[in-house]
Amino acid sequence: MMEPKSSSRRSSKSTRDNIITSITTVAIMTKPNSSSQRNSIGISQPSIDPDGDLVLSVGFETTFEPIEFRVCSSAMTRASPVWKRMLSGQWAESKPETGEWIVILPEDNPNALETVLEIVHCKLYKSMFSKSTSDLFDITVTANKYDLIHCTLLSLTSGVRM
Repeated sequence: MMEPKSSSRRSSKSTRDNIITSITTVAIMTKPNSSSQRNSIGISQPSIDPDGDLVLSVGFETTFEPIEFRVCSSAMTRASPVWKRMLSGQWAESKPETGEWIVILPEDNPNALETVLEIVHCKLYKSMFSKSTSDLFDITVTANKYDLIHCTLLSLTSGVRM
């Protein structure tokens, strides 16, 4: 599996401290109830794009219960050169000839990735709500990992007062 570069939490303490000290208040709007369902084996499946052609299975190593997000692969590849490389060509994450297209992301933070996916899928009304500085840090790390800072920057900073 192609692994984009990412910083570990331990090695990025100073970066985290810099981000946290820069962000004082985030209060945008309340998150509406998200629609989610369980798949055939009982894994939670929040609906990012109910018509999506790709399932991201996230968080095996970070949570007790992985979460699957159904997304649109076209939205993902348009937004991120990392996703474009991962989902096309000869990579393990490329679309299979038969069966459901599932990409396993065991190390990603499901909550942070959900926010990033909502932004990429233009569901800003769902992603723009109060976040803790720790959440903002996790979202920023996730967005950076997939080269999506340009997509998330406006959403994450629009409610921040310095």
